[in-house]
Amino acid sequence: MNSADVVIVGGGLAGLEVARHLTGRRSLLVEAGPDAGGRHINAVGAAVSPLRTWLEPDRDPYFWRPWQTARPPHYAGVAGLRRRLGGRSLYWHGVTLPVEPWALRSWPDGIVSDLTRSFRGGPSLYDLVLADLDTWRGGFTPTGPSDIHLGGYAFRRTPRAVRPAGVGWEAYSALNAGFTPNALTGATVARVLLSGGRAVGVELTDGSRIGCQTVVLAAGTVENARLAAGMGVLASPCPIVDKITQGFTVAVAPGSPLPPGGAHIWQGDAGLRTNVLLNVDSGPSAVVVNVGAMGEQLTHPAGVVRPPVVRPALASVDVALAGQQRDLLQAVWCGLADLLGLPATALDFPDFATAERTLEMVLPDMHGPAPSRTPVTWSRAIGTEYHEAGTLAFGRALGLDHDVLGVRGVHVAGPATFPRSGAANPSLTTLALSRRLAAFLSD
Repeated sequence: MNSADVVIVGGGLAGLEVARHLTGRRSLLVEAGPDAGGRHINAVGAAVSPLRTWLEPDRDPYFWRPWQTARPPHYAGVAGLRRRLGGRSLYWHGVTLPVEPWALRSWPDGIVSDLTRSFRGGPSLYDLVLADLDTWRGGFTPTGPSDIHLGGYAFRRTPRAVRPAGVGWEAYSALNAGFTPNALTGATVARVLLSGGRAVGVELTDGSRIGCQTVVLAAGTVENARLAAGMGVLASPCPIVDKITQGFTVAVAPGSPLPPGGAHIWQGDAGLRTNVLLNVDSGPSAVVVNVGAMGEQLTHPAGVVRPPVVRPALASVDVALAGQQRDLLQAVWCGLADLLGLPATALDFPDFATAERTLEMVLPDMHGPAPSRTPVTWSRAIGTEYHEAGTLAFGRALGLDHDVLGVRGVHVAGPATFPRSGAANPSLTTLALSRRLAAFLSD
């Protein structure tokens, strides 16, 4: 039987970052997919555009959905994993926003302090990660003004860990930061092996085993729940949340009076748990403006994972939030229409619960040869924003050292650990918490 001190299950953003910062212990990263090269999809020229690879996963040979959904279209369609070494770190757009203070109030104080104030007597984890990302970018700064005013809302440039690469750009991954993990690829972990209440290894789906002292579950929010449930230490199903997301897209001819290209953001507060992201993408025949409101979904008793089935549910506060988002998006459209010299028509949104007109249906065709100056609204089903979180949260399933309560030697990385996800993208916090876990394991 092969062995290591630490087995890290999953080679995505979280697993790679734990492995990168782990010192003094022999680690083995076990990834279900192949090592297909560590290039970001936006840095590689291909017959299928990166946008279509992301929004139309049937074009991606590494797309994998290991769960079933009890309530389609939620956690169906484009919802799933990217099963390859690097995972979603080779697909994301690099948005680096911290979890908002109003959401962190539900997190354990010690973890909040490490993230935002000081970690082990030095800078906070957020500051440490952001400083490293600045170094990785090499001083590259996106061009364009930082403030855009539309409909009474001020948008600032979205902070992103991106830099020019290849034929386009790349977002941060440990793989493009000079790190080469000790990895076993093409190997799916079936279960964690326990003896006397502690981890002693993992068993793969082919029946082979790897012995270890410590297991880190970094396989994704749903897969982590599956592996934790298989240990028999969870008394109930795992809650799960994603994001409440909807918006509108409009394509206009080049030369139209538009906000500068790139990504910009307006951030809400505790009363409106939503960020609005504005992206301007100039193509050869059209300039596409995509405006999306992304808000925090709150946990609901019926929104759970019973491996391998995901049972999503919307709380009444989430339904109310969707209505508030539509008012906000209408105001932004009125400001944008005024800039373009277009009539500020009323936006006609599809039903959020059924996701009858999604971003995947709308956005790719906007880059066609006949741009429309009429906005098209869209919504995204729960689970398709790729921000699923909360299945094994601190204070419920985990202790302060990322350890699974009731069993020794098993720890969790990634958004599965979030007690509340906030409206922000989870990646910056995933990087920060992965570094925190690596420090504890290195001790």
